[in-house]
Amino acid sequence: ALLYVYVPKGTEPAMKVLKALTRKMTLEEGLVDKLPLLMEEHILKRHKGAALTGADMYGWASAAYLAALKRTVTELIANGYVAGSLPDGEAPPVVVSAADWIEAGLGVRPSVSEAEIQDYEGMRERYSNTGGGGGDAGSKAGGTPSSPSARTTSNQQGRAPPKPGFDPSN
Repeated sequence: ALLYVYVPKGTEPAMKVLKALTRKMTLEEGLVDKLPLLMEEHILKRHKGAALTGADMYGWASAAYLAALKRTVTELIANGYVAGSLPDGEAPPVVVSAADWIEAGLGVRPSVSEAEIQDYEGMRERYSNTGGGGGDAGSKAGGTPSSPSARTTSNQQGRAPPKPGFDPSN
């Protein structure tokens, strides 16, 4: 069985992922509202037609945090602090700024191209159990995906049959 997880296009669906990824970060005030524009301006415009996967956004958020951490440590060193010189609990917070997100965005390359997204959408449509009767899936597995011959073919390949009541469309 194939599992299709779509790649969200645009900034609106991506914001749900970015909010989850940044919930434990200290962000510059008002930055959450700027993230869609930063994503559009500094990543998506450079990679026409691409979309960011959850892993891409995780990489972007991690790189932004790392940039903020480096900046914070550099500021501490510039102010004369050395390793171990801060009392326990006295370290300044790492605040992630828009500049950190921009710097991090320069290294982001979407992992799925527009052509790949179209290919995956085509496969989803061809092998979907809804609307079209399964497309090519029936001829390759010896019947439609829900037919006994398709299940037998899967079992002969060493795969266990689905559990009773299992619905792959949920």
